[in-house]
Amino acid sequence: MNHSSSEHSTTNWNVVFLILALIAVVFGLALFIPGGALKTVLIVSVSAVWAFFLLNDLMHLKFESKTLKLSLSLPIIFLFWLLGVLFLSAIFYSFH
Repeated sequence: MNHSSSEHSTTNWNVVFLILALIAVVFGLALFIPGGALKTVLIVSVSAVWAFFLLNDLMHLKFESKTLKLSLSLPIIFLFWLLGVLFLSAIFYSFH
């Protein structure tokens, strides 16, 4: 596999511009959409996509083994699940 440095550099810049676009989307959502659950879900979703691109391309995680990827991603998925359960329980208990 012969990759030139200009091809690698172009790929990195494409990812950088994609990440900048995702950051702009998050700021746009935060500034222009009224507060609520939909706003929170959209911002967290776009931030998760942003984190995926950041870890996968800029930190070169796509070249690592599957075990390392799972050991990094499973705790993060668990934390998102835990935050979701905590928010839902807080909403539930605030109405009772």
